[in-house]
Amino acid sequence: MGFLVRLVHFWAIAGTAFPKIPIEGDYRSQLAAQLLAEGRREDARRQVEQAEGVYGRQINVSYPNYNLGLLYLKLNEPVKARAFLERFLVLAPQDPLAAEVRRLLAGL
Repeated sequence: MGFLVRLVHFWAIAGTAFPKIPIEGDYRSQLAAQLLAEGRREDARRQVEQAEGVYGRQINVSYPNYNLGLLYLKLNEPVKARAFLERFLVLAPQDPLAAEVRRLLAGL
C-alpha cells in the first residue's frame, strides 16, 4: 500500500478529516490516480469529486484544473475534462503543459 493510501487510511481510522490546507485537493487527486491504476474506478470517482470540491476554492490557479481535467479524462467524462482543461489554458496559455493540453482537447 502506497504512502498516500496509508495516510488516508490513518485519517479514516483516526476519525479525522483531511487537513484543511490547499494540498488536500492534491492528496485526493493523487489518491484518485492510484485508485484508477488499481482498477477501483468508483473509489477514484469519489476522490475526484472531493478534490473538485476542495479545488473549487482555488479554481483560478492553473494546476488544479489540469489535474481534474486529466482525471476526468481517465474516468471517461469528456465534458468535465474539457471544461477543466480549457480553464487551464485560459489561466496558463504559455505553461509548458499547454501544448499537451491542446493536443488532449483536440482529441475530445
